[in-house]
Amino acid sequence: MKPAFLLLLFYSCTASYLSAQKPEITLQTYKMWSKVGRYEISSKGDYIAFMTENEPTTNKTLTIKPTDNSWEKKYVGAIFSGFTNQDRSALITKSDGQTIELDLKTQSELGLVSRIPQHQPLKNINVQKSRINNKRIIIQSIFNKNLDSIENVINFTLSATGNALILNIEATHNQPVLYWYDLKTSTRKKIWEGLKDQQIEFVPPMENCNHNLFKKLEPAPAINQTLAEVDVWSYKDANYPNPYLSKNRINESLFSISTTGEHVITNLTEKSERLVSAEGDFALIEYRAGQFLWEATWNKNARATLYCISMKTGEKKLVDKQIGGKSLEAKMSPDGRYIIIADNNINCYKSYNTNNGETKIISKNGQITFTTLDEGIEILPFDIFWLEGNSFIIRDDYDLWELDASGKAPAVNLTKGFGRENKLVYNIIPVKYKEGHLLLNTFNEKNKEWGFYSLDLSKNEVPSKLNMGRYYYGGDHPIITKATNSNTYILTRETNNESPNLFATNDFKTFTKLSNAHPENNYNWMTAELITWEGPDRRSCSGILYKPEDFDPNKQYPLMVNVYNSCSDQINSFMEPAESSVKNGFFNWLPAAWLVSNRYLVFVPDVNYRKPHSNLQSSLQIVVSGIKKLLETCKYINGDKIGVQGSSWGGEQVNYIVTHTNIFAAAFTGSGFSDQISRAGFSDRISDNYNLPSVESQEGGLLTEVPERYINESPLFAANNITAPLLIKHNLDDGAVPFYQGLQFFRLLRRLNKRVWLLQYDGGGHGINPGKNLDDFNLRLAQFFDYYLRNSLPPKWMTVGIPPEMKQMNTGLELDSSNSRP
Repeated sequence: MKPAFLLLLFYSCTASYLSAQKPEITLQTYKMWSKVGRYEISSKGDYIAFMTENEPTTNKTLTIKPTDNSWEKKYVGAIFSGFTNQDRSALITKSDGQTIELDLKTQSELGLVSRIPQHQPLKNINVQKSRINNKRIIIQSIFNKNLDSIENVINFTLSATGNALILNIEATHNQPVLYWYDLKTSTRKKIWEGLKDQQIEFVPPMENCNHNLFKKLEPAPAINQTLAEVDVWSYKDANYPNPYLSKNRINESLFSISTTGEHVITNLTEKSERLVSAEGDFALIEYRAGQFLWEATWNKNARATLYCISMKTGEKKLVDKQIGGKSLEAKMSPDGRYIIIADNNINCYKSYNTNNGETKIISKNGQITFTTLDEGIEILPFDIFWLEGNSFIIRDDYDLWELDASGKAPAVNLTKGFGRENKLVYNIIPVKYKEGHLLLNTFNEKNKEWGFYSLDLSKNEVPSKLNMGRYYYGGDHPIITKATNSNTYILTRETNNESPNLFATNDFKTFTKLSNAHPENNYNWMTAELITWEGPDRRSCSGILYKPEDFDPNKQYPLMVNVYNSCSDQINSFMEPAESSVKNGFFNWLPAAWLVSNRYLVFVPDVNYRKPHSNLQSSLQIVVSGIKKLLETCKYINGDKIGVQGSSWGGEQVNYIVTHTNIFAAAFTGSGFSDQISRAGFSDRISDNYNLPSVESQEGGLLTEVPERYINESPLFAANNITAPLLIKHNLDDGAVPFYQGLQFFRLLRRLNKRVWLLQYDGGGHGINPGKNLDDFNLRLAQFFDYYLRNSLPPKWMTVGIPPEMKQMNTGLELDSSNSRP
């Protein structure tokens, strides 16, 4: 691989101008890109410590400074161990392994620290395993100073009350036995005994749950080898037939342990049941025989039933049943008093009182809805923010609604429709703010600005603007940290031409910059421009056009079109030249930062309108109409050098687009569907997703009802129309889109003598693993597009090919100067 790596570096660097301009970003730049990482703020908000990655390259730098920027200290390769001494000093472990204490007032180092205070994983107790016998534990409680030693302990957990341990002790006949160990009296009491070969796993403590939970695991019953090896499936089954389902599953049940009285053990779940949540003294359980939610749209046997179980008494009560094919969701209040139900079958919210078993409808039919992008249908939103008492808040497409779980007060639009009227999308930031106020993260759909509003819950008024601008704070749910004992907040802010950096604020009106990572200043970076045009059905469409910072309108540029979903809400976000993909594969394409820096223009249209039952046709119309708008108004775009790339859902769109237009000179598709018919009914051992219901929804009916739609929305059936050279990436172990979807498309295009190549990366799943495989992919994709859009020499893997037996021996990455054409 060494020659390939050297070629990668050579190829990435040769495009740079020899003049005194900034260098282009290479395909290796992301490996040395500096950026701000983990940070910690002192309890009073006076100081901050943060790490900067790749400063210097391949290392990290720790910065400690006051939030007023009056001074700063930097330590290369150091580790921050915390603020201490009531925020008067900080502990730092230097690169040589020595730990020093930094006086934050004088900025002087006080000397070496012999031992960093360790955080005890269990409060009120010190538990250690014996070095001689790993099944022996030694216990010392703060309630008494005596040491206690217990043998045969498999695992243990601290009780929810904090005054006892729950011990899983292996008994004589290899069965688990649970004991309640009182930390005050150092006595233990048996509370439950299992059977031979069963295993116990303790569930991590839940924040608002008054009880402990554990799983009981046991092998499935042994099969009878004398009986026939046959699978029997029925049309009445709650699950679709899956021949690849493992037969050696472990049976799992969930139990709760009461922390008071006799420590009642309650069986919470059995087969086909799952824990939704456990709050206070109650557990919300869902029974669903079917494994897939979509199955319930037509199969009554796959629909859900909700139960409430008292973990104090073990009493189990019916809460609700899914009466139709639309979804039924439920969540429990933090105190366990109420279960809130979003019933899309009646288009209303309901509330169940766990104490008296009463159910009330707490909203009007269709009063609060959220529009989905995939199907463009209205559903009940279900992101809940609880207020004190019985009230909670839910957001529709724009505004915030307050609902009363007790059912005594009607639902109220807290933001008075101001969001919908002004196209402002509000999201509550779950951080402590002014008393009686909510801090709202806000997005303006008109001008794409992000910022903050404040909502005074005591007044009948619309939200007040704090700050809005051409910034990006992380999307709908930015990470904001508040100092424990002051109103100092730390957040990350970025723009499309400024890297993310840390800022401090006390009022969300003014911000103080704390970090200064700007690697983009060293490269030919980019600008972002909002493009609008009239699309299909005379709808207003929008997208982003990225240009290099040294853009010259008198030159001609090739254009790359990135296809996926809506993205103009991120026009102010910073497009870091990071690895283009990990295992997810949704953005398996050349990064915009690399493309623009290397003199491409990049167009990213919003594919956010989907005509019912014509999703892919809608995408085609949006993309092509957007390109035509650019060609009419941007004379610097070379209309003969337009490429398109997309992965996953974007790859499916590319497959359709390039078989229905000849506007492109080259195209890349990664891990996308090519055939809706086989998608609806076929899966394989790796990708066993159940796609029939989603395809049925997308096409507006079954294959037998609307066969022409399945054919029209399948790129495979229009493969003969393709004119653009196509590079396909699809992996054998793709768990989201079966490999055959890419393979059959490639085989047909190859049979039609179309210019097509297929890349398959071992172990890449739906994406590509970082490292040598990702480096290889980026280089091949860059070579492919550079040949067709920038008239570069083609690589030999495109002109000559690589025989299968030469895999990992001959890369074919060398450029072919023999005048051969792919």
